[in-house]
Amino acid sequence: MTIDNTIPSQLINSQVKLALQEDIGQQDLTADLIPPDAIATATIITRENSTLCGQKWVEQVFEQLDPNISIKWSFADGDQMLANDVICTLHGLANSLTTGITL
Repeated sequence: MTIDNTIPSQLINSQVKLALQEDIGQQDLTADLIPPDAIATATIITRENSTLCGQKWVEQVFEQLDPNISIKWSFADGDQMLANDVICTLHGLANSLTTGITL
């Protein structure tokens, strides 16, 4: 018997929407300090050996904030990572990156 342990995308979408509402509400004051047209690249790394989990949530955060943010994953959910491995690199508007990464 095969067990389907995938999380429905509707649930992920609603969880991310709630988290964004709770964290930033109508406005992210920190991101507002950044010029609205500033472009940046952000790298997310791991600080210790770990297993990647939650890729779909990260993707949904940036989809809801700014669908023009690009994400280049170095690993997939379930992959083992070592300390200081690059998990992913994001590129796009700096204020969107700031909001999403601090969530």
